[in-house]
Amino acid sequence: MEDERSTPYRGNCHCGRYRFELSLPGNIKTAMACTCSLCVVKGYLWIMPPEGSFRVIRDDGRLQEYTSKAMSDKFCSHCGTGVLGQHLYGPMRGQKMVNVRALQGVNPFQLDVTTIETDVITETDTTKTDTTKTDVKGLAPEPPKPLVFSCHCGNLRAELDHPIQEYKVKEDNCSLCVRVSPDPQRNEYVMDSVSYSLHQNAYIGVYPTKDQVTVHGREHGFEYYGIKAEATGRKWSSTVHCKTCGVFVLNVIYGPPLSIFDKLAPDRKAHALEVYYKNTSLLPLNVRALRGSYESIDIQRSDEGTEGYEELLDPWRGEGVWVHDG
Repeated sequence: MEDERSTPYRGNCHCGRYRFELSLPGNIKTAMACTCSLCVVKGYLWIMPPEGSFRVIRDDGRLQEYTSKAMSDKFCSHCGTGVLGQHLYGPMRGQKMVNVRALQGVNPFQLDVTTIETDVITETDTTKTDTTKTDVKGLAPEPPKPLVFSCHCGNLRAELDHPIQEYKVKEDNCSLCVRVSPDPQRNEYVMDSVSYSLHQNAYIGVYPTKDQVTVHGREHGFEYYGIKAEATGRKWSSTVHCKTCGVFVLNVIYGPPLSIFDKLAPDRKAHALEVYYKNTSLLPLNVRALRGSYESIDIQRSDEGTEGYEELLDPWRGEGVWVHDG
């Protein structure tokens, strides 16, 4: 029987193909962040649930495991959300952990986060980049090398040929999306969502144009469009993750078909098209995937909330049977 003083939580990957429930002694007010490279690039915030408090509600078999030298995690191979983890080294070694960002009703901006140092000697940078020195005396200095945004295994990478200080860098606690679409009924712009997945993937965005970015290993990535988009066919933007390690590296903005703007009044259509062309010229990158430290970058935070997301997962238990963990 569940303790009357316990607090129930629902958790899931964004697409809902993996769902679970937690029963914890009180509200979640704290979490742990780890300094290992996999935790950093995925923005993981961990809690260690008590034994017997975790139960799986739905499992469609889409969780995929990836192991670095420091830890092993499980992410959804459809939407990319990291859900579970276990460190192989360091103070949290052997502990079964749940990603707080995968829980409903928990605002990571309001948590007291403790940083756990993991021995970096156990890790090796796997990024496939040229590290040859070029500062030869007497020769003109070469132009700065592009900034590299990479997944953990190095299969999916993007290079930005402009200093990141030239752009606004944003972190949203919502599913604030780069897609903007016209709503003919209200004659205004609304956001069609890749939605809460940006929140679950700990997205920090920088927004260069496509001509400023070179992508390598695109064939090693998979795209996720969001629950609404997959239900309606409006696949107007996506998040791109590495098939092997699950790291979210970039966004792709396709935009709606141009015919949709014909439903707008002429004075609104011109502005809508201006927004459309501006957005579709962008190739947003996830700053967490930036190789090297990004702590000195000025990051603008916006706490927008996740209102409306949970309703997309109804019915919570669906038509399937419960699957209990062992």
